Amino acid sequence: EYIQATSRVGRVFPGLVASVLTWARPRDLSHYESFEHYHSTFYQYVEAQSVTPFSPRALDRGLSGTMLSIIRHNYNQLRGDNDAGHMNSSTRLEMKETLNAIGSRTWEITEDPLRKKLCEKDMIARADDWAKEASISGRTLVYQKRTKGGTSIQFLEEPGSDTWKMWTAPMSMREVETGVKLVMSEGYSSNDPAWHAQVRNTQREEEE
Repeated sequence: EYIQATSRVGRVFPGLVASVLTWARPRDLSHYESFEHYHSTFYQYVEAQSVTPFSPRALDRGLSGTMLSIIRHNYNQLRGDNDAGHMNSSTRLEMKETLNAIGSRTWEITEDPLRKKLCEKDMIARADDWAKEASISGRTLVYQKRTKGGTSIQFLEEPGSDTWKMWTAPMSMREVETGVKLVMSEGYSSNDPAWHAQVRNTQREEEE
């Protein structure tokens, strides 16, 4: 419950988690005494996602968000919402360093030259497209548009029912695929084919 609560608090700004511990409970006291270590490592208790790193579908869903996260965290001049338009060239140093970092990581994980080449190809395509969008005059390219009207154009796409685009960036692992609506019926079908359990031939198995 604590992991669920703290994982959700950052989705809407601002966020706050208040941990109320009871000194008379040994378990609460243990958490308090080792709070910093526990809080920084509790994700080790969460089951890992079964995702194949740097596979074509993983790149489709996660590469854009990864590139943008690295760039916005590492470079102040590209961090703000209104700074997306500064990436007016795909050969800028910030982009080159980001592509090298992800390319090196691809090789460290897979040791597969084809995977590395595919990842680099996809990153170059994104870099070129970003520079193309940023070079269009008469508008302000922003990562996320927070107000209506004006000349601002939102760069990032939010996952939804529409087709997944190059700059669609998921906000959580639940947004990797669109939802599928199912209607459960309590009725029984009368058109199912006849089915009978296969009788096991133990004598034949013993002979084999």
